[in-house]
Amino acid sequence: MNEVTRAGLDLARRATADWGTEFDPDILLPILILHDVDKPLLYVREAGGAGHAQLYHELPHGVVGAMLLKDLGFPHSVVSTVATHATNAPFHGANREAHVLHYADLFAADHALRVMGKTPFYLRHGR
Repeated sequence: MNEVTRAGLDLARRATADWGTEFDPDILLPILILHDVDKPLLYVREAGGAGHAQLYHELPHGVVGAMLLKDLGFPHSVVSTVATHATNAPFHGANREAHVLHYADLFAADHALRVMGKTPFYLRHGR
């Protein structure tokens, strides 16, 4: 979460400097910080790592988090971006914040995969 937030803020600053694109911090920050809020509900600890909780098989990642955020009163743009941010989501948000989250999330995920000795997303040809 911290890496995604830092990378996202850096990307937003770069987009503002290079393209004049403005971001609403009241929308961007909650998206970056809370995009994976549902992960503790989707995974369980198992010997040697993590496994899938029952909920993982019932609702896609992002949707559960979006439901939580909606119940907490977050703006629609935050809720919808969190709901559709997963790379395997059937569709994705078109707002600028969704664009930033996408690349920040993949950037951080690829780093984590490399640290774990796994193939990063950008090297997974056709998978």
